[in-house]
Amino acid sequence: MYIVIEKIELPDKTRGKWDFLDRLEEGQCIAVETEQEAMRVRDALRHRGYKYTVKKMIDAYRVWKL
Repeated sequence: MYIVIEKIELPDKTRGKWDFLDRLEEGQCIAVETEQEAMRVRDALRHRGYKYTVKKMIDAYRVWKL
């Protein structure tokens, strides 16, 4: 049995994992430990339409928002 409920508004979008990238300023970077994490950050930036660069440093991978 199904219940049909009408005229219910959709809730606002909940906060996403990568929403903080929108507040990141140009030239700021994020340091992560693994290449896989760096690629996730890169993909999130690309999905939002930002330019980026990824560099492997001695202590971490760094992803800059350009």
